[in-house]
Amino acid sequence: MFFPRQREDEQTYCCCCVDNGTCSMAVSIARQVYAVGDLIPIEIEYNNQGSVEITHTKIELKRSITYTSSSPTIETKYEMETVAEQSIEGTRKNGIKKIYRYLHIPQFTATSNKEYCTPLTIEHHLHVNGVADSCHSDLTTIFPIILAREKARLQPRNTQETLATAPP
Repeated sequence: MFFPRQREDEQTYCCCCVDNGTCSMAVSIARQVYAVGDLIPIEIEYNNQGSVEITHTKIELKRSITYTSSSPTIETKYEMETVAEQSIEGTRKNGIKKIYRYLHIPQFTATSNKEYCTPLTIEHHLHVNGVADSCHSDLTTIFPIILAREKARLQPRNTQETLATAPP
């Protein structure tokens, strides 16, 4: 199952019933599947047609884990943690801005008390938030990310490729 690699959010701002314009944020990522150690290329495009400044952009890779214990009773526990994060510039009022960044996926492990508790599900999500000034709503996009423990090795599609790449 694959998801869109571009997402958008738009906010219409107002203060005391006075229209302060709109701001949109479009976020693109290259793909959905990455390995530990990879860099996730992220493209963020702001189109701020309002008088509200986006003070900064927060990029986070989050991991959520659902555990189930089997002893002494069956219980479920949920944890969410930030695995990697960056805080970068936003955009000024009435401006258009493109930002390109890379987020490094660090080495990490899922921990549990294996005798009594096992992880049921581990999910990763890339959160990109355009943080608006004052009391205004932030712009938010969330991408599901599939993480592999190591990079996949590409296999030749046919024997001709195998022969062409085999050492003499």
